[in-house]
Amino acid sequence: GTVTAGNLSNTAIVYPAGHILQTIIDTDTGTSRLTTTASAWEDMTGLSCAITSRQANSNFLITAHSGMTLSGGDSARLQVDIKRVITGGATTEALSSIAASGTNNYGLIHRRDDQWESETSSYLDVLSESAGTTITYSLVWWSGGGGTVYWLHESSLSSLMVQEIAV
Repeated sequence: GTVTAGNLSNTAIVYPAGHILQTIIDTDTGTSRLTTTASAWEDMTGLSCAITSRQANSNFLITAHSGMTLSGGDSARLQVDIKRVITGGATTEALSSIAASGTNNYGLIHRRDDQWESETSSYLDVLSESAGTTITYSLVWWSGGGGTVYWLHESSLSSLMVQEIAV
């Protein structure tokens, strides 16, 4: 039946496939620009979303946004990806890279120019976890090819959003 009132967070309610069950957002308002020259994936500080699943086997849509640039000439690359930590389970770095090719390649966001631009990218994480599982998503990054990469211009906003989607 149709639920028109009451506790819509009740775990006994079965929502239809594609329904967004919850949304968690973390933002950074540009108080400090982040830089790295790392040559391997490293944790990016400032953005993290912990979400506790409401239904079993949900999918999670992760969306990252920020202003970013790089320096270092033609060989420099800014590469950003997702890190997933399942409480009591596995930690996976470079989630979208591994899903795409089985190795740590370009990542969720890949840039090769030296202009400040806004970038938004999304990834659908398909899991088989029980209801009540806490999953923490954050970002990892590196400077592929050398040079310095920059995330979050001083006057911009960066964000990480995670949405649980019923299947």
